[in-house]
Amino acid sequence: MADPARVHRANAGPDRRFRCEAILRLNLVRFLGTPAQQEMVLKVLDTLAADHDPIIAANARWSRDTKPSEESLKQLT
Repeated sequence: MADPARVHRANAGPDRRFRCEAILRLNLVRFLGTPAQQEMVLKVLDTLAADHDPIIAANARWSRDTKPSEESLKQLT
């Protein structure tokens, strides 16, 4: 679930759009992954929450702090 490529793309992708997409997907891992995955993703999101790009930082804070709703989970499945 915590795809290393997605984590890399969130951290260092060359295009903000793809970084944001990866960060938003990490939200699912943050709350639904295994405890080890959740811990790893939390560290990534904490780092990204301090990113120099304000949009990346805001998306990381949202992904770190916002539990997915039942409705949003239904839309993904």
